Amino acid sequence: ATGDLSFARLTNPNAPANFRIISGAAYEISTTATFSGNITVCLDYSDAALAGKNNEANIKLFHHNGQNWEDITTSIDTINNRVCGVTNSLSPFAAMEPDGPYTITASTGTPGGSISPSGDIQIVSGSTQAFTVTPNAFYQIDSVTGCGGSLVGETYTTAPITADCTV
Repeated sequence: ATGDLSFARLTNPNAPANFRIISGAAYEISTTATFSGNITVCLDYSDAALAGKNNEANIKLFHHNGQNWEDITTSIDTINNRVCGVTNSLSPFAAMEPDGPYTITASTGTPGGSISPSGDIQIVSGSTQAFTVTPNAFYQIDSVTGCGGSLVGETYTTAPITADCTV
């Protein structure tokens, strides 16, 4: 089909919860062409625009469907700083990084063992963290709580982190 394709940089769109729009990586994309089926959209971003370099592997491409932002990510190229996704309509698109980082504070409640890692651990929004819980000799693990996690054997894994929490 023939038609014009337009790209207009968006300056201050609102991001969904737990994400921030990467500066310079939000566009309104439109066309006068008639089309059907899926479209692959890729946006470039700058490492310098990231709030945290550790967020890069978790960048997402969002498409605004008229009511909400939806994650359409299919690939992230951290070498060439490009995130791609598939959609069937054109509208606002934005490369976003997780908000945060958040802090998990990990410690044992009594002198009966250890947790590793311990202390304050920085983590990007939406990620999980595994901890190894080791009881001292003649002790056993009674319980491990916090951050919405679960214990399997001696490994405690948090739920996806969206705020500071304590294990």
